[in-house]
Amino acid sequence: MPIINIPTERIEKYLGQRDTEGYVDDRHINPEATEAFNKVLQVQRFGQAPFFETGHWRFYEYRGESINLSNGMPEEIATKLDQNEAADRASAMQASQWLSVIRNALAHGGVIYLDEHGRSSHDAPIRMFGFVNGKYTGGTCPHQQDQTCRAVRVPVGLNILRISVEDYRDFLRRWVDWMQVAGLVQAA
Repeated sequence: MPIINIPTERIEKYLGQRDTEGYVDDRHINPEATEAFNKVLQVQRFGQAPFFETGHWRFYEYRGESINLSNGMPEEIATKLDQNEAADRASAMQASQWLSVIRNALAHGGVIYLDEHGRSSHDAPIRMFGFVNGKYTGGTCPHQQDQTCRAVRVPVGLNILRISVEDYRDFLRRWVDWMQVAGLVQAA
C-alpha cells in the first residue's frame, strides 16, 4: 500500500496551544501551512476538502457487539458500505473525523484488505482498502486508581472508511498536490 504522510502529530495536536510550544511542534516552521492545515482539516467537512473526490470514499459507523474484522467483513457492514448513503456519509463527515480514522487505522494496524466487491477474501486480489478505528467507552484502569486506560476499554463500535485501491492512489496524488500548494511539504 502506498504511504501517506499525515502531519497531524506535529501540527494538529498543538493547534489550540497558541503561546505554548510542544515537544514536536512544527507550527512555527510555516505558519501559513499550519493555517491551511487547520482550515481544511479542522473546519471543513471532508467533502469540501481539496483532496476529496465525490464517490470515492464510503463511510459507515458500526455500533453493536464487538467484532473482529480479521475474521472477515460481516456482510451487513459490507452491504452498508455499498449503499449510496455511505458515500454521502463520507462527504458529510468532518474532515477531522476522516483524519482520525485514517491516522488511527494506519498507525494501529486497522487496515483491512477487500476484494473488488468490498468483501473479505483470501483467494481474490485486493481491490479495496478498509480503514477502521474503534470507538471506546472508558474503563477503570487496573494499574492506577481513578484512571482510565486501554487495559479494560470495551469497543462500542467501529468507524469504517472504504476506498478502492485505484481511488486511493488518486487520493494520494490529490493529497500530495494539496500539501505542496499549502506549503506543508516544505514544512515537513
